[in-house]
Amino acid sequence: MFNRRGVFTVVVFLMLTAAVWAGNFTADIEADKTKEPISDYIYGQFIEHVGRCIDGGIWAEMVFDRKFFHPACSRKSVWQLKGVTGCISGAGEKSFVGRNGVKVSLNSQIGCGIYQQELGLVKGNNYTGYVILSADGFSGPVDITLGCGTSKKDRQTVSIKKVTAEYVKYPLSFKAGKTTSNGTLEISAKGSGSFTIGTVSLMPADNIKGFRADTIALLKELNAPVYRWPGGCFVGGYKWKPRVCDRDKRAPGHGSGPGKIENNEMGINEFIELCRVLDAEPLLIVDSGTGNTVEDVAEEVQYCNGGVDTPMGKLRAQMGYPEPFNIKWWGIGNEMYGWWQVGNIPIDKYPAKHNACAKAMLAEDDSIKIITVGWTGDWSKEMLIKSGDYTTLMSEHCYVRESVDNVAEHVNKLVWVINWIADEHRKYRQEIDGLAEKDIRIAMDEWGYWYGPYLYGNLGTRYFMKDALGIAAGFHAFFNNSDIIEMATYAQTVNVIGAIKTNKTDACFATIGLPMVMYRKHFGKVPVEITGDFKPIDICAAWTEDKKALTVALVNPLGESCEVMLNTKAVELTGTGKLWRIENPDPMAYNDPGREGDVEIKESSFSAFKGKVTLPGYSVSLYRLNVR
Repeated sequence: MFNRRGVFTVVVFLMLTAAVWAGNFTADIEADKTKEPISDYIYGQFIEHVGRCIDGGIWAEMVFDRKFFHPACSRKSVWQLKGVTGCISGAGEKSFVGRNGVKVSLNSQIGCGIYQQELGLVKGNNYTGYVILSADGFSGPVDITLGCGTSKKDRQTVSIKKVTAEYVKYPLSFKAGKTTSNGTLEISAKGSGSFTIGTVSLMPADNIKGFRADTIALLKELNAPVYRWPGGCFVGGYKWKPRVCDRDKRAPGHGSGPGKIENNEMGINEFIELCRVLDAEPLLIVDSGTGNTVEDVAEEVQYCNGGVDTPMGKLRAQMGYPEPFNIKWWGIGNEMYGWWQVGNIPIDKYPAKHNACAKAMLAEDDSIKIITVGWTGDWSKEMLIKSGDYTTLMSEHCYVRESVDNVAEHVNKLVWVINWIADEHRKYRQEIDGLAEKDIRIAMDEWGYWYGPYLYGNLGTRYFMKDALGIAAGFHAFFNNSDIIEMATYAQTVNVIGAIKTNKTDACFATIGLPMVMYRKHFGKVPVEITGDFKPIDICAAWTEDKKALTVALVNPLGESCEVMLNTKAVELTGTGKLWRIENPDPMAYNDPGREGDVEIKESSFSAFKGKVTLPGYSVSLYRLNVR
C-alpha cells in the first residue's frame, strides 16, 4: 500500500544487474495495430498551498507575512524594529485585517517603524506595490524605503506626504539599483502621534495578474490542459467563501508545514485567472470531510457556475466576475481514507457523504464531471460499487521512492505501479456488475517520485537525470494504458516535489519537467503496439493526430550507449524526421535556478533514417518519423 507521504511498499523482483548490457535490441512497431487515443488530460498538473508551490513559487508577492499573522517584532516575526524600544505595538481592534496590525508610536528625533530583510532584487528591474496606512494625531510623512545595499545611493524612498485617520491604499514604485538576495523594505516616520500599518505588498512590476512572469513562462511551456487545485491534503477543512473577497481583507492563518503562514492570496478567483493566463481547464477539489457541509460544496458550485440571479452567482458578480466560470471538472475530497487527511471518513460511511455531495453539486449544475476519491484495493472497489453512479473518473495516487542501487530499477518502479493500478481497475470491471458499462476510468491526479532532502522549501525535493528517465517511462505507461487512464495531474508543479524550481529571482525546469515539455509538444496521439526483445529499454510509439508522422520514444536507463533496431511495419517512411533528446552520462545531474542547467532538450533533424538508432547512456529520445 502507499499513502500521502509517498510510502509505497511492494516487492519488485527485476531481472536486471548493475552491469551494463551493451548488446543490441530489436523493436517491432506494428503501425496498423492501434490502441485508444491518448487523452490530452494525461499532461495535467496539480498545485497546492504547500511549501513554496504557490507562495514563493507561482505567486509574485515578495513581502513575507504582509498581513502580520505574527505580531511585528515578535520572536516569530520577520518584521524587525526600527527606532526606539517600545514604539511598536499591536493595533488590536483597529487592525485592517486579521489580529496583528502594526501601530507605530512616533518619536520626534528618531525614525520609528519596521523593516524586513532578505528580499530578492535584480538590478534594473522595476517593483510595484502599495501600503495601507491610517494615522492618529499624525498627518505624515511616512517613508517607505527599498534598499539594495548599505549606502544612501542604494536606497530609494517613496514618501507618503499625508496620512489620514481612515485606512488608505498608497501606491509604491521602485527600481532596483543592484542585484541582491538581501534587499530591505522599511516603513518609518518621525513626529508625534502614531500611524498604523494595515498591510503592505511588493511585486516585480512584470507580474502577470499577480503571478511571477518567469514561472508563468515555464508553465506556458508545459502547456498543461488542466490544473488541479487547491488540494491535496490542503483541501481538508478548506473554507472557500473567506477567500473570494478582496485579497487584502483575507485574514492570514497557519499554513501547511513548519513555520508556514497561509496568506490566502489565491482563492477561486485567482485560480481561475491563472487558468485563463495558461489557457487551461480548472479542476476544483471540494472538501468532503468533516469541515464542510453538503450545502457548502453546493454553494461552491453555484458560485463558480451559477447565474447572477443565484445568491452565490450574485456574490461572484460583486467580486468582479459577472460571467459564470463554467468549471467542468470537480473532485470530491482528497485521500479520505488516510489518517493524515483532515476530516477523513471511514469507508463504511464515506460513500454516503460522497453521494450526498455529488447530488447537491449536480443539482446546481448537472453538466459537471465528478472525480471520486480512490485507493487501489478495497476502498476503490467499495466506492465503485456504492458511488459509481456519481463518478466520472476515479482518483488514484502514485508516489514512489528512490531506488539507489540501480537506475533501471528506479525507472521501472514508477512504471510498475502505474501498470498495477491500471490492471487492478480492469479487474474491478470484471468483478463488479455493470461497472464495465459505466466506463469509469482513472484520474491519476497525484503521481511522481517523492524522496530526498527538502532544498526548495517544505517538501521541495531536488530531481536528477535518473528521475527524468522515470517520468518519461511513466508517460509511456500512461500511453500504453490509454484504455483505462483518462487523466493525470503531476504533483506538484512548482518547488514542492515539482517540475519547476524557483529561488527569489529565478525559475527553471527541474530535470523531470523536460520530458513533460517534450512529450506534450511532440509525442503522437494514437499509440501502436510494439513487440520484440528490447528490455530494459522502455519504448512507446504513436501516430500523430494527422497521421503524417509516427513518433517513437525510447528511454535508456543503462549507463552505456546501445543500439536499437526499429522495425516499422505497415507504414512507409520517407527517411526524414526530427529527434528530440534529453541526456546526461551522470544519473545524478540536475538543474537549479540561478545556474546553468546540466540537463536540457536538444533538437536535431535527419534525412536518411534506416531503422537503427543509437541511444546514449541515460537518455530519453523522441523520434518523429515522417511517413509517405
